[in-house]
Amino acid sequence: MSSLEQFFQQPKFTTPRRLLLMVIGLQKVGKTTLGLSALSEGPLAMLDYDFGTEGVITNFDQKRIWHLALDAPTSMLHDDLVTAEAYKMAWIKAKGAYYAALTDPRIKTVMIDTASEFREAQILSFFGKLDKIMPHRYGEPNGEMRKLLRDAYDRPDLNLVLIHKVKDEYINDVRTGRTVFSGFKDTPGLAQMVVTMWKRDNGEYGLTIVDCRHKRSLEGRELPAAVANFEMLLSLAHGPKVAA
Repeated sequence: MSSLEQFFQQPKFTTPRRLLLMVIGLQKVGKTTLGLSALSEGPLAMLDYDFGTEGVITNFDQKRIWHLALDAPTSMLHDDLVTAEAYKMAWIKAKGAYYAALTDPRIKTVMIDTASEFREAQILSFFGKLDKIMPHRYGEPNGEMRKLLRDAYDRPDLNLVLIHKVKDEYINDVRTGRTVFSGFKDTPGLAQMVVTMWKRDNGEYGLTIVDCRHKRSLEGRELPAAVANFEMLLSLAHGPKVAA
């Protein structure tokens, strides 16, 4: 007869002081600024599909940023000269850069701006299009994307920031008036914290913590722009940083 000890052991888990963060929001609400504020934790590698970055990145210490500009998938899709092979090569480049950053000990944060387009690049590499794809065909790309995100957990000193666009929500081809995030649907379940960023009619900016695996009590908490940064989110999840 098999014994319990053959298969199980007493857990000895620790909680690394890091954050796998999903950021959701409309354009121009501070998503990229929030992501780049992770420079507080050390050098950052940025996979950049966002043409608006140049107006933000100059506000940070560029000597500690490793930057890779990538072609927006939708731009490639509307270029008649782009071939199916080009879609595959674009994804191989993005995926290779992601793993290079993930495994380099100099990098303390990997940022994908946006993860919505990172997902689109993957889908184009598999199917050569972004729509009218039968649901059962998503098995392989979904499995690959889950592995990509889970592999970020292998380094306890690494942060991951996944920035997402939003799109109109439709039910039975009718727009509901609400928005949902654009990207890989399993991302909220794989992230440790999910935040939405906003700009109110009075011009006020900020974010709302939607989900936090470390502390459920944080869910629903709002932070104004003055303190809506990565260091604050990390402190809320793990407590204040202890001096070495």
